[in-house]
Amino acid sequence: MRFVQHGPYELVSKFKGNDSSTIEDDLQEIQKLQGLLRCKICKVRRVVLTYLPCCHCFACEDCGTKVQSCPICLKNCAQVQGAVNNICAINGGLLCQLTLLL
Repeated sequence: MRFVQHGPYELVSKFKGNDSSTIEDDLQEIQKLQGLLRCKICKVRRVVLTYLPCCHCFACEDCGTKVQSCPICLKNCAQVQGAVNNICAINGGLLCQLTLLL
């Protein structure tokens, strides 16, 4: 397995339970993070695929078969590198743990 970074690597640490954050703030942050995990094409299903050569994680299985170029960097998608089996939301993007398809 390998880790592919998408976006800047700065872990989100909003949910510390401090007195200055409200429930509404926490709920907004959860919704934002859930949005990062949604397919960038249909915006409904969870991201499960990543592509070469850019290694961006952006598509669900249904939308992934229709993709020819990455909607994030616009590079041509040559092949599917692996199936995403774990995704960590990070500030500005996703960190994807892949199971390589050999």
